[in-house]
Amino acid sequence: MSTTPSIRSAAPQPAVQPSTTEQPSAPAAAPAQAPAAAPQDRYAASDRPSGPRPQLSGADRSTPYLASMHVGEEIPQRQLTRVMSLTEPAAQDAVAKTADGINQQMGPRIGGRDAADAFIPKAVERDELGMTHVRMDRTHNGVPVLGEQVIGHLGQDGNLSSLTGDVQAIPPELGRGETKVSQQQAVDAAMKAYGQASDVPPTAERVIVQDANGQYRDAYRVATQ
Repeated sequence: MSTTPSIRSAAPQPAVQPSTTEQPSAPAAAPAQAPAAAPQDRYAASDRPSGPRPQLSGADRSTPYLASMHVGEEIPQRQLTRVMSLTEPAAQDAVAKTADGINQQMGPRIGGRDAADAFIPKAVERDELGMTHVRMDRTHNGVPVLGEQVIGHLGQDGNLSSLTGDVQAIPPELGRGETKVSQQQAVDAAMKAYGQASDVPPTAERVIVQDANGQYRDAYRVATQ
């Protein structure tokens, strides 16, 4: 048998590609999204500012600064001034100490050691610091002195610490006897100056006032309400 290869078998043969059936390509899968970050708890203790608030310079005062409180944290309530009843023993004690202070500190220039007899307690208040304040309206011969009041200030220990109020001596004859202008004349003059009718009948109260020159005078206070 001849072993000489044939021309066909010796010639290079093209590579045979395997037969495949083209399949439609599947759509590309969407890239997996990262899980959404949990919302930050702005009330978390780690985010809460600690220590003293920083002092800002003029250049960085626009920088936001967050101060927060825990949900449910109680907001401190400020104590308000309490108006005491004048019949309370503590209020009466405060009035007596204020009267003693008026006699000692103001008596020499406004009426001697009984000067406090001319002052009527108006109100007694205790503030959020525990201090007591006594408001005393001034009178003279039983007639109110318009706009004059002395205030006694008592500390937490209940002792008088100071007096406020500028009062001067009043001529002894004021507030006594008849006035130069009658009550009705005072009403007529006041309504004329008022310049319009009033639905409420005007009233007049005798008072003592200090004029622009610092002189005390008898007067009437006319009101329409």
